[in-house]
Parts: sequence; C-alpha cells; structure tokens
Amino acid sequence: KLGKTASAWAMFREAASAARAENQVDRAKTGTMRADRLEPLLSRLTINVAAVNTPGLVVTRNGQAVPNGAYGVALPSDPGEQRIEARAQGRLPWSSTVELGPQAAMLVVDVPELAVDAASAQPAAAAPALELRESKAPTAERAAAAATQPAAARHGSWHRPLGLVLGGG
Repeated sequence: KLGKTASAWAMFREAASAARAENQVDRAKTGTMRADRLEPLLSRLTINVAAVNTPGLVVTRNGQAVPNGAYGVALPSDPGEQRIEARAQGRLPWSSTVELGPQAAMLVVDVPELAVDAASAQPAAAAPALELRESKAPTAERAAAAATQPAAARHGSWHRPLGLVLGGG
C-alpha cells in the first residue's frame, strides 16, 4: 500500500520461507502466493561497474554496500530516489541520484571508472619523512614548566581521569 513493492515482495518471501521451516504449510502457501502476485510489478535497478578490479572499490546504493555479485544484475528495488556512490582509495569519489519509477520500471546506472585523485597520487617518497622523538632528558624549559604547575597537577595526574571515570559510572 505504501508503494514499496520490492520490500513487500521480499517480506512475503521471507515469511513463506520461515513458515516452511516451521512446517506451516498454509502460511507458506499464502506468503508465496502474495509474493508471486507482486513480482510482475517489481521495479528493477541494474548497477553496471566499469572498473570492477579497482582495489578497494566500494559501491553503495542508498548508503548500503552493493556486493560485487550484484553488479550487472537487475535487482528488485523500491521505487523512488536511488543514490548510487562509488569510492576507492586514491580515486575521486563518484555519485549519481536517479529516480526509479513504479510499476515494473527498469533502470540501468553505469558507474564509470573512478578518476585518479591527483592529491593522493603523489609518491610517498616525495613527502619528507617526519620523525617524532620525545627526549627523556630534562631541559630547562621542562623544569620551568614543572615548577609553575600546582603540586596537584604534577603529582596527582591520575586524580582527574579517575574522577571522570567514576563520574561517568
């Protein structure tokens, strides 16, 4: 009744499967019959991906990951707005929003090969290596900073985290 034919179809199929598992023949038959009535009305969305072998490629539909096995397959989808996105490390993200019509509409979305991100394409060797080391030797600056801190801050540094943990608990 809400126009979400694919969701209803999937729910009837799941109900029929669960009913068969519990040996409820009449309920399984009803669920299968209702799913079969909806099947000709299902709108289907096909997502074709040009560069399937792109390392780390993630394609999503409305925020949900699309499994690789679903690429190029006309899958039942609820009518309405569909947002398709593709991302991969070192590549520029791609997205498209399309409108899937009701009553057995068919829609194909082609995800192009993702362009290389010039900012992340710089070789790692070109960036200067930054090495951070903390000196354990006392310095005049550390001694001066320690002298200006209150005694509680120097010696009771565990009091505040303990208070936060106990307060949170």
